[in-house]
Amino acid sequence: MAPASKVYAHEEDIEELEESSVQFQALERRVLELLREAGEKGVLQRELWKKLDVDSRKGLKILRKLESQGLIAKEQVVYKGRKTYVLKLAKEAEEVQIPGFLEEIPCFFCPFLHKCASGERDIYSCAILQEWLNKDD
Repeated sequence: MAPASKVYAHEEDIEELEESSVQFQALERRVLELLREAGEKGVLQRELWKKLDVDSRKGLKILRKLESQGLIAKEQVVYKGRKTYVLKLAKEAEEVQIPGFLEEIPCFFCPFLHKCASGERDIYSCAILQEWLNKDD
């Protein structure tokens, strides 16, 4: 009888799952909100970690993703004798307007959105979504 083998997830798999989580996405939105509030002066990277209450490892994952999407810009500065970054919204990100009709879609405000995204719930049997889709009929 062969010994049972253990299956370990690779670190990349864990990071990918984390980045697709609802919590991770909420932190991304919070970063953009904080940078929007800060305006032209931006936010020091280390201050952002404090405001979000996250460690730099998780924070850097968020920033890398937002930067790769062209939503934020980083400017290297020296603060109290140490190199750090000032983070600002990218100019393109400031101009993005979300269409008003998206606010009508019930999924964006549903407390079970994370379950639909993970496949725990079937969107085709969602009564709230079906009601919204059929409201013009």
